[in-house]
Amino acid sequence: MSRSEPMALSDLWFDQERLRQQEYAVVEFWSLRCEACRIMAPVVSQIAEHFDSRLPVFKVNADDNPRMVSKYRVPLVPYLILFCYGEPIARFAEQWSIEDIESELAPQEILLNAAA
Repeated sequence: MSRSEPMALSDLWFDQERLRQQEYAVVEFWSLRCEACRIMAPVVSQIAEHFDSRLPVFKVNADDNPRMVSKYRVPLVPYLILFCYGEPIARFAEQWSIEDIESELAPQEILLNAAA
């Protein structure tokens, strides 16, 4: 099943989500009041589309989910965390690109390029 759009997560659902079972996953923290978040939203969608189901992409509204913001020490929005089996392995503040994600995956010898 393809998931080419970011999927929303919440405090109530997060701990039960398969994120802990995913080899790699991306979570973006954002806010409705954040102009930079609106600017980065298309990039997050591009990341989801680029990696399709090989790298699940999730979105967390930081205003509505303070427990997750606190748990993962999110200092500002937009903020992106790359997870491996539920543990943060890379963090990006304010701006990021597909290339940034790929460069973090490269040392892990993960081949998540556009051609699946």
